[in-house]
Amino acid sequence: DPINVSGNENFTFVNGISEGSGTEGDPYIIENWLIRAENSHGIWIENTDQDFIIRNCSVYDGSGASKIGVKFEGVTDGKIENCFVESNYDGIRLNESSGNILINNTVKNSENSGICLDNSDKNIVDNCTSKGNGLSDGIVLRNGANNNLIDGCTISNNSDFGVGIIFGADSNIFRGCLIENNDRGLYISSSRFNRIFNNNFENNGYGSFISGDNNRIFHNNFLSNDNQAYDIGSNSWSKDYPKGGNYWRDYSGKDENRGENQNIWGHDGMGDIPYGISGDNNQDRYPLVRLWESGRLMRHSPILIDGNDNFAPANGVINPNASGTENDPYIIENLSIDASSTRGLWIRYTDAHFIVRNCLIENGSSDSDGIYLKDLKNGRIENCTLRSNLNGIHLYYSSKTRISGNSCSGSDSHGVYLYQSDNNFIDNNSLVNENIYGIYLDRSSKNVISQNSSFNNKAHGIYLNRSDNNSIENNISENNSFYGIALYVDSDNNSLVSNSCYANKIGIRIRNSSDNNTLIGNKCLNNIYGVRIVSSLDVTMKNQAISNSQYNFGVAGSKVSHFVHDIDETNLIEGRPIRYLVDNEGGSIDNSLRVGYLALVRCENIRIEDLTLERNDQGILLASSQNIVIQNCELENNNFGLYAFSSDNNHIYHSNFINNENQVYVDGSNSWDNGYPSGGNYWSDYTGVDENKGKNQNISGGDGIGDEPYEVSGESSLDRYPFMEAWPPTSDVQVLIYPSEDNAPPGMELAYEVSVINTGSSFDSFALNISDNQGWDLSLDDSLFENVAPGENRTTVLRVAIPENENLGVEDNIVVTATSQENEQVSDTSTCIALSTGFVRRVVISISPAWEDLVPGDTVQFGVTVCNEGNVPDNYSLSTFDDGGWILSLADNLFVGISAGESSNTTLSVTAPDNDNITGIEDNITVTVSSLENENVSDSTGCVAYVGGEQIVELDLSSDWNLVGLPVVNENTTKESLFENSGVDPLLVTMLELEGGSLTPVGLTESLSDNVGYYVKPPSAVTVSTSGIPKDSDNLRLVADWNLIGLPVVDDNTTKGSLFEGSGVDPLLVTMLKLESGSLTPVGLTEPLENDKGYYVKPPSPVTINCP
Repeated sequence: DPINVSGNENFTFVNGISEGSGTEGDPYIIENWLIRAENSHGIWIENTDQDFIIRNCSVYDGSGASKIGVKFEGVTDGKIENCFVESNYDGIRLNESSGNILINNTVKNSENSGICLDNSDKNIVDNCTSKGNGLSDGIVLRNGANNNLIDGCTISNNSDFGVGIIFGADSNIFRGCLIENNDRGLYISSSRFNRIFNNNFENNGYGSFISGDNNRIFHNNFLSNDNQAYDIGSNSWSKDYPKGGNYWRDYSGKDENRGENQNIWGHDGMGDIPYGISGDNNQDRYPLVRLWESGRLMRHSPILIDGNDNFAPANGVINPNASGTENDPYIIENLSIDASSTRGLWIRYTDAHFIVRNCLIENGSSDSDGIYLKDLKNGRIENCTLRSNLNGIHLYYSSKTRISGNSCSGSDSHGVYLYQSDNNFIDNNSLVNENIYGIYLDRSSKNVISQNSSFNNKAHGIYLNRSDNNSIENNISENNSFYGIALYVDSDNNSLVSNSCYANKIGIRIRNSSDNNTLIGNKCLNNIYGVRIVSSLDVTMKNQAISNSQYNFGVAGSKVSHFVHDIDETNLIEGRPIRYLVDNEGGSIDNSLRVGYLALVRCENIRIEDLTLERNDQGILLASSQNIVIQNCELENNNFGLYAFSSDNNHIYHSNFINNENQVYVDGSNSWDNGYPSGGNYWSDYTGVDENKGKNQNISGGDGIGDEPYEVSGESSLDRYPFMEAWPPTSDVQVLIYPSEDNAPPGMELAYEVSVINTGSSFDSFALNISDNQGWDLSLDDSLFENVAPGENRTTVLRVAIPENENLGVEDNIVVTATSQENEQVSDTSTCIALSTGFVRRVVISISPAWEDLVPGDTVQFGVTVCNEGNVPDNYSLSTFDDGGWILSLADNLFVGISAGESSNTTLSVTAPDNDNITGIEDNITVTVSSLENENVSDSTGCVAYVGGEQIVELDLSSDWNLVGLPVVNENTTKESLFENSGVDPLLVTMLELEGGSLTPVGLTESLSDNVGYYVKPPSAVTVSTSGIPKDSDNLRLVADWNLIGLPVVDDNTTKGSLFEGSGVDPLLVTMLKLESGSLTPVGLTEPLENDKGYYVKPPSPVTINCP
């Protein structure tokens, strides 16, 4: 997030401060941030005089919202160093700020200005790069920005001017800079007393464009600008003789004379006639005829130094008479070399001491290295810029060389590349932007890689291959496409200390037999993988800080020794310690230890419980470990929830495996549940259902456990009892009472239906208690419900006896409470009202039939009866509701003056949509009647209209009695038509139906009803066909009349008693008949029902039963 510090008191950790006290010797530090300035200035410091440093930060994307990358306002004693600022409105801006330092920063692609000093004095901008800025300039000083120093900067490719000194910006120094490819290299307006020297102006539209006065421009190189200079003010373009003026590449004068007036014969390095400046008759009195060598960079052709004897001026050496010793090295500096044709600077076969510094080498592309050092030692490469080469700096069989303070970008291969090169020192380099590798060591040992920044590379930040005994310390590796730091293939005994790896695919990776490496004090943040160790031995890890990665930490391998490492508890995952146990036996690990990652290697008899482990390569790692119990753990959002390598006889249960990329890796035989009904684990990817219960999951009814095992690792590793909901199971209950209010005269009893619903996720038992405010006689038919399954609804009756001597109009408020017997904290209550009254209002509604079939677009009718069961006349209104949105209409929806005990009837018409797509759809319809005198007096009932697809059904009839019924007949079928074309004479067929409790014959042309069952006995086996609409086979809706049931609605375990269990109808009140020896005989309560029998059933009221 963006950082804002306003006032001295706000230098806090929350505002991005990592250390410091704000003094000169101990400044506040803001470092290693990657900030998107989309909604605010990236880093905004204001109104402070404390000492602080902003370093190694990247700030980007503020341009669209006119946001500044780094902004100072009212600031003194601040420092910005080694920062990368891209695509903001202004890159870095100082407003009314003084005494600040900007050093080694890169600013590019700003919408307006790269670096802006506005009304700000005595600041230093040193060795910064500002390029590709849009509307304005690379560096601008304006509005009273006085006495500032701009030193050693590279300013290029800006759409307007490279450097602007405008609107009263006086007495500034601008020196040692490279200004190229801008519209105007230098622009001065309304400003004076500025000194411009030791700079290179190259390939600009105007080298300089000046309208101010009293400025001095000298000792600069003006190279290949479209217009070298334009001046309409009064300014000085040279120093006094013999110090000279500027070098102008298009100067055509000669150097044959010398002296202040150039009238004395002899060379002096200055042209004999002045160089004219376009504009207003200004001139350079003493133009130089050779490049000014103290300028920023001199162009030079590629260099090859082949042995100690080739350190010569022709090869760019400025001190060829040096001794080549440590205290008197050869020096090559301030060169600009185009490497497009061959290696830019190639030095080989030498042991002489030399320094290459402050050079720009570029354009080697995929063919040529920027700097190539072969078979040498004692070199130093310092403060060079290497751009767009094959390798920026390449050491081949070289040693004792220091590579320091260089910038390598856009390399087709490596920023810095060492091959079989030992005992070198690589420090303070910037390896950024589109290198493939930042730093690559191949078969190179005993090197020190320190304080380098490796950002935004296409592959890796720092990469070692078969390289041993190297020290990698205090580096920053950020936003690389693959690894921040990688030790790869036989890279042993390396030390990684205090490095920071941010926003890479993998922060630190050690793999492929890279053994005995040490990691101390590294930070890995915001990577996909933080630290990963693969197939390597004996890694030592201490004081790592790993956080905010998709997978923070993990270890993998193909043999047990790959898991044996020295990783102690000073390593933190999201602030919690890594617990990496090797060769431990006994004990327990629980949440009191604040575990961030857990590994057990060659361990036995340890209990792990109550842990939450997330966002690691493995939630829990077991390697060659036995008899481990893992219970009540949450393993979530890991690559592997549990990784069990070569580990047997472990017991894992009552844990949650949630959204891991791979829930488990198993290499061994382990137990994954705790038996029934205790259960196993919860698996977020389990797709089974919970329709059955019991040890074998073959008894109808849910139990919170999946009906099918969870395959942990194929059929050999099963969780036999996977939970449907996360562990631990929840306990909850809901109580409902119907009706909510009722009334009766004194001495009468009221009955209420009480529903207790288990809304938790596990079996539970509930005790019911009742209380009231009048002390009436209350009772429950059932006061304890045991083993209630999740989602199950148990009902009982609450009975309220109104005392005989009670006054009329007394209201009793009754409370029913259900309390869990597993957790007494879980309960629910519901209330109802009983009213003593001289009159009673009560109404009952019924519908017949309960089910009707129809076709799309057709209308069916149901009979609706409203009965006043109170003791006073009443008025009623009727309303309808359905879940299908079909057309419903009541012939009457208002009944007035219904006397006590009387009923009124109406008709409900239901029209199905005229749409073939609704075939096989049922509409559940509810009709509600309410008293107009008391809205609490009401009743509801329902029916179903079903659109089925009419089918041709073939019936295979035996020569004995056969049961024929729904859905194989329709209203157009007769006994005669049923046997038409069957080959059997229907006159020889006996067909019986139940009428008045007795079986009576069916006539030849008598229509067969689709809600009546028939017994049929043909003279011989025959197949007949008819048409009909299929019915629901799971639930039977029985009317309060004779119903025919049979196959497939009963099974071997069904009795008359069990068939009506839980239906709300007492089976003792149900008449059930079967055909036996040609006669109908009653069926006993516990008599098993047979699969090949048909039964006539008459319940006392409409009811729906479930038939397994």
